Amino acid sequence: MFQAILSKEFLKIKYIYFTLVILFIAVLLYLYISTLQNFTKIEPHSMLWYQAVHIGNIYYDVLKFLPSFAAFIIALAQFLPEIHKKKFRIPLHLPINQNKMVFLYLSVGLLLLVLVNSILLLCLYFISSVFYPSLIAVSAIQTALPWILASFVVYTFCVAIMIEPYFKRKFLLCILMIMIVSFFFLNDKYQGYNHLYTFLTVLLVLSLFMPLLSLYRFKNGHYSLLKEKSFIPKLSFLIFLVLFLTSFSFFLPYSTKALSKNIDLATYVFYSAPQKQFMYKQHLGYHHFVYGNDKNEKLSLKEYEKALPFIYWRNLDIQKKLPIVIDGISYDKKTIKKARQSFKFAYNNVNENINQIALYPLFNPSSKKGIISFPNLMFNLDQEFSIYDSEDNSKDVELSKQYTLALKNKGFSFPAKIIAGKTTNMKPLDEGYFVLDNKNKLFHFKRYDDELFIKNVSYDSKIKITQIKIAESRKKEFYGLIIDENNNAYVLMYKNYNFVKLPLKYYDSNTMKLEIYANAVNKLIRYKDEKYIYAVAFDKNFSYLDEFKVGIPQVSSLYQTFFDYAYTFNIKKNPYKSYEEYSFEIGAKKAFVLSFCLALLYLLLFRKEKKETRILKSILLLFTGLYGVLILAVL
Repeated sequence: MFQAILSKEFLKIKYIYFTLVILFIAVLLYLYISTLQNFTKIEPHSMLWYQAVHIGNIYYDVLKFLPSFAAFIIALAQFLPEIHKKKFRIPLHLPINQNKMVFLYLSVGLLLLVLVNSILLLCLYFISSVFYPSLIAVSAIQTALPWILASFVVYTFCVAIMIEPYFKRKFLLCILMIMIVSFFFLNDKYQGYNHLYTFLTVLLVLSLFMPLLSLYRFKNGHYSLLKEKSFIPKLSFLIFLVLFLTSFSFFLPYSTKALSKNIDLATYVFYSAPQKQFMYKQHLGYHHFVYGNDKNEKLSLKEYEKALPFIYWRNLDIQKKLPIVIDGISYDKKTIKKARQSFKFAYNNVNENINQIALYPLFNPSSKKGIISFPNLMFNLDQEFSIYDSEDNSKDVELSKQYTLALKNKGFSFPAKIIAGKTTNMKPLDEGYFVLDNKNKLFHFKRYDDELFIKNVSYDSKIKITQIKIAESRKKEFYGLIIDENNNAYVLMYKNYNFVKLPLKYYDSNTMKLEIYANAVNKLIRYKDEKYIYAVAFDKNFSYLDEFKVGIPQVSSLYQTFFDYAYTFNIKKNPYKSYEEYSFEIGAKKAFVLSFCLALLYLLLFRKEKKETRILKSILLLFTGLYGVLILAVL
């Protein structure tokens, strides 16, 4: 039976299908030629590797919607003639289970889609392998896989829409398809769905039942499912409810999240070196600012600027008031500019919050050149010190062996857990990389004049390092910031690689941004949560001086009240991850109070409905609230 249906369906759509295959080949050829042109124009080729890995350039994004387009065309070619010419009822009268018959038709379309998508994936891997190392080629496949899975969902929903006999439900299926398919395209980062393949696969499997629900209505019209003895239609309707609730419980709160949040007004905190106290500036809206200090004294703008000469030094320079004297020491324009430094560490720098291809440029500054050139070589520390040459897309075997041996002689254990360094050549100097090995030993290595320099960094074994971020500055005061598993922050000093623990009581590296500002006298660290900005002042050597916190003015959102009442549950995206990660959240008690009232109201107002139907719909409203209202409105 399947062979007969396959033959019939293929003969019907073969010309359209071959046209799609040609389209796929043409787009893939375009991708190859455009990539080749980029590698011809840009030197060194490692810049393109860098863009793919560290900037996140999806060089193959021209393929993004191609599989879904193919799915739409195959579904249209396969079912539209049958529905339009009213031939679809004919096979339903054959002596075979009708659900099985539809599944056979679906199998043909899905098989053809598998074939054309396989061509796409194989060619994408081949094109990537020609120009990029295998790490990037594999990443390309992982990134494109959700686009492939989305095409199967598009196909099944398009079939369901065409079979569905009622316009209102066709429209509902269109909305549902758009939302379900959107799950596969929300993230525009590479490997953005590596943690979500199970969820996407479940959506795909559940979508296979949508044509069966449309088939039931095609045969039976508005006949109640409650009277239906067959299990498949009831299961299909239950799956429809699951998909509806899943998509709406994500996209309704997601699309209105900006409205549901309180608006944070800008607040700035600085430390005054002359007055030895904190100063703050709060924006209260409508160009209205408030200035004050940590003694709760209100200041004028003139007093505020006078207390912060290292912030407003340009004004002082114009007014011919430089140099300034603080504690008997004079600071001129040159000294002030030279001492300025800023450093930022955000939650999107946290290793657990990003998917990072472990490929890094191996800088090699020359003592005979005044600039740092971007290197041809990039390295990986998974199994060994693997070095790849971008000019011919090959592994430098000899140099890899040499550097692997050099690391092992220093006691390094593969694979590396953390590789931290600045991967751009737009920097004043190169300090190489700090690497935490598999046994939690910390190493500092850099390449200079073709020589590799490696140092073991000793530190307290009680510190369990989880994050490292490097700051490269001509001041050479500190290498960067280190975070341990208890969210303690340490500054890694140039002098003897000393760890200086920072007293940051409320800091959480997974959700907060941390800023370090340096001037000629002090260091200031700022971080904030939803309610407060926290500031800690230090001297030049990170010795603690004082700390301060100030509230962030907020404008309450009227929508937040609606949000609390509307949603009995929602699916929430983790805002701190660069990749997709969802969690299920139960709503506020207010939402369940409202849903109880809705269920009770339905029982009272629709007494003419059959008791069984009325009870089931009331239970639906009781647990789903607003979502249940939407379901009842469209069914």
